[in-house]
Amino acid sequence: MNVRTIRTYTELRIVSDAWHSGALRFLAVLGPGGLGKSMTWNRKVERQAGNLVHLGKGRQALAFTGRATALSIYCAIHDAPNLDVIFDDVPLIGSQHRQEMDLLKGLTDTTKDKAGRPRRAIAWHSTTAKLINPDTGEMRENVVVPKGNVLLIANLIPNNHPDVAALCSRGDFILFDPPRDEKVAYLETYAKDREVLRYIQGKRFLPDLRVYENALGYKIAGKMGKVPTGYWREYVDQHCDELEGPNVPGVKGNIRTLIRIIHENPGASVESLCALYQDEEGCSRRTFFNRKPQADAIIASEQGQARKVG
Repeated sequence: MNVRTIRTYTELRIVSDAWHSGALRFLAVLGPGGLGKSMTWNRKVERQAGNLVHLGKGRQALAFTGRATALSIYCAIHDAPNLDVIFDDVPLIGSQHRQEMDLLKGLTDTTKDKAGRPRRAIAWHSTTAKLINPDTGEMRENVVVPKGNVLLIANLIPNNHPDVAALCSRGDFILFDPPRDEKVAYLETYAKDREVLRYIQGKRFLPDLRVYENALGYKIAGKMGKVPTGYWREYVDQHCDELEGPNVPGVKGNIRTLIRIIHENPGASVESLCALYQDEEGCSRRTFFNRKPQADAIIASEQGQARKVG
């Protein structure tokens, strides 16, 4: 699977602008939750009504967030086949999402007919009453030819799923993995409460944006007398201690480095992963095998978060 890594928010905005320009047919942006991936794309959104988002200059797109059934996706695209499609943390890949996966493969098909026209098509062969368009009362067709581009934003996806390699050949797959200084700089532009910001920046382990949001919520609740006034600091302390464990920049055995290596090398043997990790971190085999279960647990947890109902 060909997944390239970008490490700066400047690069993320460049990729976002390229997709919004209509020049990229299929783009997938992966990375741990809480990095601001969705916010980078949402800055272009002027307003949203249901699944329809307005991107400015007359452009529109269909946006699906959280849980969406394959049939609901098909019906929405059937009714607006010319619009771009955005999937934000929608579980689409995995054995339990066969129908969703078939739709995604159809949406991103790159084959062309003799005239050079894309052969993209999605189908729903059924007589279910759910295919009836409530606005017209007519049954939707069983096949539709979508013409829009596709954007997939996800925390993580299963590395070894057989369909993932096929998807990677159809577009640009990006792993967003910013280092600590990038997160600090981004948090500076995002956070309005400077007290909470400075406290978080003083920690050895920099958490994600959700920790800032939750800490701010606890601080406001403290001012209202609902919780102890200093509880937000305890929350940050506990989360920073539990979130990263031994993952300290400059210290051998960084867990996030191992997670990135696992995602960049799907299907690789344990020995290959160990060699790559040792080369990059300069650590021992023992450190790798100590970190591997922790990395696997974090990956499983983040995949589980991506499957939660929004």
